[in-house]
Amino acid sequence: MRAGLLCAHSAHSPHERGRSAPPLGRATMRSSNALTQLAVACFLTFVSRVSRADDAQHPSLSPGQDFSNSLFILLSPNSEGWVGVGRTSDSISFGRVGRSRNDTDVAAVTVFSTPPGLNPQEFLAHVKEGLERDAPAPRFEVKTASIRLSTARTYVCVEYNAMSIDHGKQLRFLPHKDLPIRLIALYCQYPDKPGLAFSVSFSHRGEEPPPTFDAEAQDFIASVAVTSSSARPNKRLERP
Repeated sequence: MRAGLLCAHSAHSPHERGRSAPPLGRATMRSSNALTQLAVACFLTFVSRVSRADDAQHPSLSPGQDFSNSLFILLSPNSEGWVGVGRTSDSISFGRVGRSRNDTDVAAVTVFSTPPGLNPQEFLAHVKEGLERDAPAPRFEVKTASIRLSTARTYVCVEYNAMSIDHGKQLRFLPHKDLPIRLIALYCQYPDKPGLAFSVSFSHRGEEPPPTFDAEAQDFIASVAVTSSSARPNKRLERP
């Protein structure tokens, strides 16, 4: 799998006037190489956009602003300070800058394809293999990670909770600072659509996540619902 396959594509603000983005999920799904789009390497691409998100192309969003489409009931995070960071045919991301530009939060939803017919254990193995194989060492050092099947939804999902260290680019004569990255994500098979899957993630890069990080992450992940009539309402993820 190639980390950053999706985030390498240019994206524009979901609120950029005069231009229209293709709705999330209507284009042909990319291969399962997109599975690690929300791993730490791709997270940095979103972070770089967040740091520039104070211009006219990235206006502020209202808490819980509606971005629903044919696949998802999808709202922006239900708190202040978020902007639209990127939107493509298969992903949408929101960003927030904290006390400094090294303090950034990213919330994102991505759709991707998988081999059809995977049972729960096979889907878990598929997610785990992608995350482990594409860990971008030595720049990123995974300190703790938990991955397991989830009971939060009525269809097959995998919870991923990790803390990594970004050691930064090693440039001669220039100081750099190691920064922790906290990532909570849910990977799911889309009900009634064999071979289609999606991920919902909430991430923080910086010295300390805000005190509300866990609650905000759980609320954002639980708020993203599929439009399939066979799916029942979501539950919050269990604490690891």
